[in-house]
Amino acid sequence: MTLPVHAKLGMNIDEVTIATLGWREKVFRTVEQCYRKTSYFTTCWPSIQTSIEEAHDSLDDVNWKTFAAVLTLLGADAVRVERMANLAVTSNDPTIRLVEACKLVGATHYIAGRGGQNYLQVEEFQKEGIVVVWQEFDPGRVIYKQQGKVFVPGLSVIDCLFNTGPEETRSLALDAWVPTPEVK
Repeated sequence: MTLPVHAKLGMNIDEVTIATLGWREKVFRTVEQCYRKTSYFTTCWPSIQTSIEEAHDSLDDVNWKTFAAVLTLLGADAVRVERMANLAVTSNDPTIRLVEACKLVGATHYIAGRGGQNYLQVEEFQKEGIVVVWQEFDPGRVIYKQQGKVFVPGLSVIDCLFNTGPEETRSLALDAWVPTPEVK
């Protein structure tokens, strides 16, 4: 799902607002039209729908609430997840903010997505004894039965949830997680 937003370069995600009135109804219609005939739609959709209903018109809040709903569906809701806004991070530098956050939660490793390779200053983590692990999600490793005739890789986690259910989605996600060698 793509949501139109009011955002400017350099804005923090918690400052980004959704630009269209009635966006929830559009999301609900789209999801229901695409997925109502899938095997696990009635099992998984209510909690995701509720998370969207309860979210404020902030991209950060929508992301947070749907993320929490998906974690619960996957049985991973006991995983400790901290919001950056709740941490006493002071730097505006993207790398230093992450290092500060890692230190505040006692992290020894930082799992970085591939986009971080464009800006992350690994040496700042190394100075603090934090190991950076580059995570590469490989959608080609996640193949499951979809409702269409041709498999479409790389769709949202809700596609997998609605088509295969929480247990299989969790198993597929864990199998597709491919960390690259640690950067020391």
